[in-house]
Amino acid sequence: MVKILSGLSLGPDAREQDSHGTKFFPCAIYKTCLHKQIGRRIPEHWHGEIEIGFVEKGKIAFSCDHKEYILYEDDVYFIKPSFRHSMKDMSENSIFYSIVFHEDMITGPGSINEKYINPVIHNRDHPFQLIQDAYILTTLKNIVSLGDEQIIGYELLIRNHLSSIILWLCRRYQVREDIPKPSEISTKVEKMLTFMADHYMEDIQVKQIADYAYISVRECYRAFRSELDSSPTDYLHQYRMKKAADLLVSTDLKIEAIAKRCGYNQPGYFATRFKGVYDCSPSEYRKLNRQDSP
Repeated sequence: MVKILSGLSLGPDAREQDSHGTKFFPCAIYKTCLHKQIGRRIPEHWHGEIEIGFVEKGKIAFSCDHKEYILYEDDVYFIKPSFRHSMKDMSENSIFYSIVFHEDMITGPGSINEKYINPVIHNRDHPFQLIQDAYILTTLKNIVSLGDEQIIGYELLIRNHLSSIILWLCRRYQVREDIPKPSEISTKVEKMLTFMADHYMEDIQVKQIADYAYISVRECYRAFRSELDSSPTDYLHQYRMKKAADLLVSTDLKIEAIAKRCGYNQPGYFATRFKGVYDCSPSEYRKLNRQDSP
């Protein structure tokens, strides 16, 4: 059953005291109307379970491990166990769903855990993941429906869906084709590329990118030119264009919404940049690359 989250019971160390599910089914599904929470926010807290969810409506600022991420409608998030996090309503009417579950839901023999589960759950890098993927979003919505309807066998179906999401994340961790291999670049450049990957949807400036690696703007430009034969701004535009192309093919979002998700508040400027990379407009690219196109 999907629960309406009315508040949290926290211990002195901000650990959540409420149990999520039962001993035999350690999984709970929540619907949270942030605009109805005290101060329109969920205070900083943590729990030993995995949390994954999606924004149904509005605009939400998620904070995790001292970083803030802005999520919009249909954005998906993934939080690893034991990391402090909080949520804040940025649009006065935000709603999100969350699935909080113990790893026992998906673990198997030791070899399975070592190969698929541990790299995703127990790797301390990237405690928060922002995901924009139609398959993952649909899978999460199916989990919510199963939890609400509770048809015979819904526990097995939910477990299967959660396992498929972890597999998707595992593959994503193993193949990061958008970021060059660490052996090919310096640690500082790798750090800056990671910052871009985590914040490309925001209005970030070169100074923020440089600050993240504790270097000057001048040194940031020099490092990008030396190691990637590009400027940080050009690399960011290319990264955003690839993300936009993925969204055009995998979702039915309007082009204006895709532009905004990729850091462009002016659709016309976005369209110009996109055509410069793909030699066609965003709408033409979608028509040419959608599998369901006639």
